Amino acid sequence: MSGAAPDVLPTASQLLQPQLIPNEPKKLRDNKLKQKHYYDRSAKDLPPLRPGDTVYVQKDPLLGKTWVPGIVQGQSYTPRTYDIEVQGCAFRCNPKHVSSTPVKQRETVDVTEPVPETVSIPEMSEQMDVNAERPQNNESMPMRTASGKSVKLPAQYSDYDHSK
Repeated sequence: MSGAAPDVLPTASQLLQPQLIPNEPKKLRDNKLKQKHYYDRSAKDLPPLRPGDTVYVQKDPLLGKTWVPGIVQGQSYTPRTYDIEVQGCAFRCNPKHVSSTPVKQRETVDVTEPVPETVSIPEMSEQMDVNAERPQNNESMPMRTASGKSVKLPAQYSDYDHSK
């Protein structure tokens, strides 16, 4: 239910008029300056990017975790933004969405170098017999998780064969 609550007590009309609270703008300004002071204590400027730098760009910041490599073309006409070429398209990005982590160069393979035609394969006699090392008794070797933690099965499953 909306609307004013019924009031049976008479009220002077001048008490119902809005009033300015003295010194309120000064308090708001002081609070903003205090917030700025504490924020600026740990804030750091991002390093500037130079034209030709290889960077990672967050193509769509709303979608999040997709970072693609790009090349800085130069600083844009607006402050704190850069023109970056990504996959043939030009983007204007805030440095918040640009990571200046260097992109690893892929190794180039020399195609003039001949590839060996024969590959040596070890003989079966050199390999160990896999079944010889496996214990036959399941109780002697506890089950382990991928991280190496030992798994103890509940008592109700003690008669079940888990080796399959």
